[in-house]
Amino acid sequence: LRIPMELCPDEKMRFDAPLWIFNNNRLPYGNEPDLIDFRWGNSYAFYPYFPSLVAVLFMKFVSLFSDTQIVLLTAARFVSVLAGTATVFLSFLIGKEIFERKESKYLFALLVAFLPQFGFLSSYLNNDCFSIFCSGLILYSWIVGLKNKWNLKSCILLGVGISLESITYFFAYGWILCSIFVAIISVCANRDLQNKPLFLTKRISIVFGIFVLLAGWYFLRNAIIYDGDILGSNSSRE
Repeated sequence: LRIPMELCPDEKMRFDAPLWIFNNNRLPYGNEPDLIDFRWGNSYAFYPYFPSLVAVLFMKFVSLFSDTQIVLLTAARFVSVLAGTATVFLSFLIGKEIFERKESKYLFALLVAFLPQFGFLSSYLNNDCFSIFCSGLILYSWIVGLKNKWNLKSCILLGVGISLESITYFFAYGWILCSIFVAIISVCANRDLQNKPLFLTKRISIVFGIFVLLAGWYFLRNAIIYDGDILGSNSSRE
């Protein structure tokens, strides 16, 4: 509520996207004149901006009562606030799975919650905090998957985590890549499985199906409006 926008890295450029969608009621192209920053010559609308779409929903709701700039900004910031809260909850679940002592799981969650930089990221509009939440969800799905031999629940968790991560932040794509290695190595190392290729194919199909359902629209739209550039990065450089 109190931190000025100019003290939050990139928040001005980040907030431009949901504010533009809020005012125009449609998704932007990356080269919208109102979104191009004069200092950098590009806009964040070229890159994944799922947290901004969630922010628009909060902004639409609060606009029923007030549509002043500070009210809309506060509503948009709640995406990071809730993502930070959800990350702490995931940390508690992760700690519950990997630690035997009750004190350890609470300590693990508290160390995440009170890390100063994490608290800062949870206070203003950015893609980083939501990306950390997605990373935590992917990590939790690994733990559940390894523990339960990649049952349906773990595949759904992994699919949701990968989907949201892919439309949130490029720099977190390493989690998606590592998920492939974790799944393949763990299945190959499982001596109880009879037909490992078939088992792996079925599990990958579930994850990929969820990805297509939740994130496919974004990359398909990019391919259409940016002449096949599904990531939008080449179009941004041009």
